[in-house]
Amino acid sequence: MRETLLIHLPAVPEQPCVWRRWETGATQPSRDGSGPLDEVLGEVGGARVIVLAPAERMTLTQVELPVRQASRLLQAIPFALEEQLAEDVDALHFAPGPRQADGSTPVAVVSIEQMQNWLAPFNEAGIQPDVLMPDVLALPYDEALVTLHIDGQRCLVRSGKAAGYVAPLSLLTSVLPTGAEAPALFLLQGEKTALPDDYTIGRSLPLAQPLDAYSQFADPALRINLLQGAFAPRRATEKWLQAARWPAALAASWVLVSTLALAVNNHQKQREYEALQDRAQDEFSQAFPQITRIVDLRVQAEQQLERLISGGSEDVFLSLLSRSSAALASVSELKVDGVQFRDSALYISLSGSDLQALEKLRAEFAKISSLALDVQSAQAGTDGVQIRLKVDQA
Repeated sequence: MRETLLIHLPAVPEQPCVWRRWETGATQPSRDGSGPLDEVLGEVGGARVIVLAPAERMTLTQVELPVRQASRLLQAIPFALEEQLAEDVDALHFAPGPRQADGSTPVAVVSIEQMQNWLAPFNEAGIQPDVLMPDVLALPYDEALVTLHIDGQRCLVRSGKAAGYVAPLSLLTSVLPTGAEAPALFLLQGEKTALPDDYTIGRSLPLAQPLDAYSQFADPALRINLLQGAFAPRRATEKWLQAARWPAALAASWVLVSTLALAVNNHQKQREYEALQDRAQDEFSQAFPQITRIVDLRVQAEQQLERLISGGSEDVFLSLLSRSSAALASVSELKVDGVQFRDSALYISLSGSDLQALEKLRAEFAKISSLALDVQSAQAGTDGVQIRLKVDQA
């Protein structure tokens, strides 16, 4: 079962990170420690990575907008908060949390530069965190209490479902109401710290670190993941590409086999053709290990591809790619430079020596009645031609 690695980034960059590695369902970490982040990243080893970032580096606020679609919400939030923020919104990253029952949406605001600084070591190590969230929201939430965690001179205060702040211990009474308005506290601390008599401790736990609280009280519905928008993980695309690997390879192999079959006119060509047939069969067996008997490679491969293509909405990408790959592979003068998938369409960047190859490609796509090809641009220059295609369901 996959483990989870919790990493707490320090408020002061020069200080060490604290980390815990947990097995799913365990009550105690399997390993823990502290040290420089580059050393801590050596502990990942396939674990799910959740990173707690110091909340004093960001602003937690909320907006009320009549927008539910995530992409539109991300566009609207900067304008809604522009008057409340001292910095230029173009230099800020906005991450909304789950919509609340009262219609409000909590938002974490942090500078783009700070996000880049936090993620740089992960990028250099080739690691994509699953969650990056404010450490104050790792504290447990109790609607009847204000949660307070004291870590030396640093106080984390969770004042709501998705609200909180950080203050020095010496200024706690300045930011947390005292007297008749003093809230009852859910106190978390490693070492006992004297608090003013104004505060009533409604509940307490001896937890030394916010990540210890997260491992016990984590509620994904109450957190704000900063990895959104420009910083969102790209794993969905990687998953599609991995799934498309064998169908695309098979399609390319069939084209090679078919092309050489037409040109078999001597013993050498026959040997090459047979070698390619063997290669295609090997790839077919690796892609579809459940098929133990190959009678007609072409027919069986088409049947298996059709099953993959009809697998569901997530397979639209795979469907388009697998059907396009044969046409692309048949025009050797063109090279695929990039592939993007958005709005249920495939966008393909190609380069080649001349525009005649584009006409060949048009002819190949014309043979595939289930696809619609749109040549969005084709530019010829001293370095050859650059082509941009859109491939959609017909």
